[in-house]
Amino acid sequence: MRNFTNLIAVFLFSSFCCQMVLGQTANFGSDLTYTCIGTVQFDDLSSNAPTSWLWQFGDGGLSTQQNPTYTYANSGVYTVSLQTSNAQGMDTVIKTAYVTVEKAKVTSITNAETCINTTATLAATNGTGTLRWYDGSNTLVNTGNTFTTPALTTNTTYFVEDVTTTSVTDYAGPVNGVTVGSGGYHGGNFTGGVNFTAAQGFEILSVWVDADGGGPRTIYLYDGHIADGGNVTNTILSQVTVNIPDGPSRVQLNLQVPGAGDYSLAGNQMDLYRNNNGSAVYPYSLAGVLDMVSATTTSNGFYYYFYNWELSLASECVSARESVEAKVVNADFASVISGGTASFTDASLGATSWMWDFGDGTMSTQQNPMHTYTTTNGPHYVTLTVNGICSFSDSVTVSVGIERLGNDMTLNIAPNPTQGYTTLSFSQELPEDLRVELMSMDGRVVLETILTAGTTSQTLNVNNLTPALYLMRLSTNEIIEVRKIVVGQ
Repeated sequence: MRNFTNLIAVFLFSSFCCQMVLGQTANFGSDLTYTCIGTVQFDDLSSNAPTSWLWQFGDGGLSTQQNPTYTYANSGVYTVSLQTSNAQGMDTVIKTAYVTVEKAKVTSITNAETCINTTATLAATNGTGTLRWYDGSNTLVNTGNTFTTPALTTNTTYFVEDVTTTSVTDYAGPVNGVTVGSGGYHGGNFTGGVNFTAAQGFEILSVWVDADGGGPRTIYLYDGHIADGGNVTNTILSQVTVNIPDGPSRVQLNLQVPGAGDYSLAGNQMDLYRNNNGSAVYPYSLAGVLDMVSATTTSNGFYYYFYNWELSLASECVSARESVEAKVVNADFASVISGGTASFTDASLGATSWMWDFGDGTMSTQQNPMHTYTTTNGPHYVTLTVNGICSFSDSVTVSVGIERLGNDMTLNIAPNPTQGYTTLSFSQELPEDLRVELMSMDGRVVLETILTAGTTSQTLNVNNLTPALYLMRLSTNEIIEVRKIVVGQ
C-alpha cells in the first residue's frame, strides 16, 4: 500500500512539474498589422508570467521590452517572433507575414523639355498610392502618374508626392445613456437623433443602443441639422433598416457621411433609450472629425438613442515631395556672310545639343559652325534643331560667283548709282558665257543679256527703268552671284 501511495505521489509531482514547463506559452498581438506609417505597438500576451522577452521584427530589429513600439524603416511584409522565458522554461511563437508596411514613396521622376510656348508632360512612379502634383504656389494641379503643364515660357519646377490611404477605427459620443444622465425609453411619432457637423467624410460603422423590445428599426442619415423632430423636411441621404434585439446592443449601420458639412443621424418611432433630464452637454467631439452639436429637438440637454459611434476614418500617409522640372528650350541663331562662307552663332535657350542643316545637303553638330557654300548663292534655308525637339529656320544668301570663273577674277560696276548707263568691268576675259539679269525687288526680270566668253566689259542701258533699287544676277552653269544696283533720276 505504501508503494502504491508513493507511486501516486511521484505521478502527481511529475504531472505538476511538466504542466509548469508546458504552461510557458508565448503569444503576442499588436494594435495593427497593416500600416503606411510603419509604427506598430506590440503587446505581450504570453501565459505563465514570463520574466524576459526577445522580439524579432523581421527586418533585423530586436527588442527585449515586454511591450515594445517598433517603427519599420521600409515597406515590406514582415514575419515577427517572440521568445519568452521564466524559471520554468521558455517558448517561442512565430507569426509569418504578420505585419505589412506600405510606405508612401515617389520611386522615380521624369523631367521634361519642351519648346517655348508649348506644354510639357512630366511623369513619376510610386508604389500603391496616388500621386499628387503641385505648382510652386503649393496649389494642387493634378493627380496621377503624369502631369501636362500649361504652355511655358521659362523653366518651371513642379512637385509630386505619393499618398497612400488606409482606414482606421475611432469612437465618438457618450459611451452609453448612463454616462450622460437619467432618461428612459422613447418612441412615438417623433424623429429623434443627433445633429452633427463633419469636418471630413467617414463611415458610421455601428452605434450602441438600448431597445425597449426587439425588432426592426430604420435609421436615417439626413442632410443638414434637424431643428424639430416633429416637423422634418430635411433630405434623406441614406438609410438602413436593422433588426435590434431587446436591451443594450451594438448595431451595424455602415452609413457613409459623404464629406464636410452638417448632418443628422435620426429615426422615427424608435423605442430606444434617450436622455431627457437636460444633462447632455454638447458638443461631443472627435477632433478633426466631427462635433455632435445638439439633439433634434427644441428642448435643451436631450440626447437621443445613438451612443458610442464607431467610425471608419480614412488615414493618409504622405511621402516627401520630389521636384520635377519642365525645361523650356528655344532654337535661334544669327549668321554673318563673307563671300561664300557663312558663320553661324547659336542664340538658343537651354540648348545642350545642336543639329544644323545648311540647306545644301550638308550637316553639322557644332554649336557655332562655319560653312562654305560651293554652289549657287541661294537662298539657302538653314535649319537649327536643338536638343532634338525645337527647330528654327532662316535663309542665307552667299556670294559664290565671279571669283570662281577665273584666277581671282573681280567685277566692278560703275557708275552705281547710275541715271542712264552702267558698265560691268571684269579683271580678266570671261572664260565662258555669262548671263546677266536685272531684277526688280519683286522678282521680275526687267533686263536680260548674255556676255560671251572673252568679254572684259559690257555697258548696260538702264535709262528706261524706273528709279529704284535692283538686283543684278550673274550666272553660269556653275555659279550665281547677286549684286545691287541703284537706278536714280
